[in-house]
Amino acid sequence: MGNKSYRKRNNKATRDCLKDIKYIPDDRVGEVLLEAARLQSEANKSYSLADLKQICSEAGIPPHFVEKAVRKIEKKRKKQRRIQKYIKKTIRLVIPAIAVSILFLCGIMLVLEL
Repeated sequence: MGNKSYRKRNNKATRDCLKDIKYIPDDRVGEVLLEAARLQSEANKSYSLADLKQICSEAGIPPHFVEKAVRKIEKKRKKQRRIQKYIKKTIRLVIPAIAVSILFLCGIMLVLEL
């Protein structure tokens, strides 16, 4: 309950702050857009490609750049998944080999001590 009261006061303070702002300086526009996008992404967990194109068109970004960005990100993630799969496979092969090597070395050490 106290948290809700704090949010009301905080929102009121933010609204009061916005009364005085008529223009956002160029050096802050990117930061504001990023923060707004972050806040919206917290509220929405996924978007359709059409939604993204609409959002970007409202920000003046042509749809072909959205498609290019999605392709680039998907290609990057696919590559990351292949690398992760390779690393897991390599680890599954290397760890048993290391264990066998350690056992072999322990055996040699035992034989040399005898």
